[in-house]
Amino acid sequence: MARIVRGGLIQASVGEDASAPLDHLKKRLVDKHVALIEEAARRDVQVACLQELFYGPYFPAEQSIRWYAMVEHVPEGPTVSLMQSLARKHRMVMIVPVYGKSYFCDPRGKIVTQASRDRDEVVVADLDLDQILEARNVWQFYRDRRPETYGPLMAL
Repeated sequence: MARIVRGGLIQASVGEDASAPLDHLKKRLVDKHVALIEEAARRDVQVACLQELFYGPYFPAEQSIRWYAMVEHVPEGPTVSLMQSLARKHRMVMIVPVYGKSYFCDPRGKIVTQASRDRDEVVVADLDLDQILEARNVWQFYRDRRPETYGPLMAL
């Protein structure tokens, strides 16, 4: 019997001018993502992945000190604490961060489904964990490896 895990990718835009006050921008984006997490839960998602820096724009490209105020302590920061409580509430694993265009791929790298670049959405896919073993059985690196021979290599 296949081992299926339902995964969800949350892809969302900033949606407004990034020059807005940071506290306003962060609250609006956290609220947007909470709604998308709730949607994922309604769709029976077991593992939800959020994009990197989901509570603000992807600021590292700018390297402006303005964005330093968005930083929080991990794991005791308010956003991580909120995500932990949502994960407990919905009995879901949450992975933060994922940056860029969100997609699921199979163990061989084939894209199963992907998010659009121009709208907020929750992308859901059922992922067959047994495909991992199938891929490893035919991929020579895993099939033919002999870890017991690694010792002499490590001694060099």
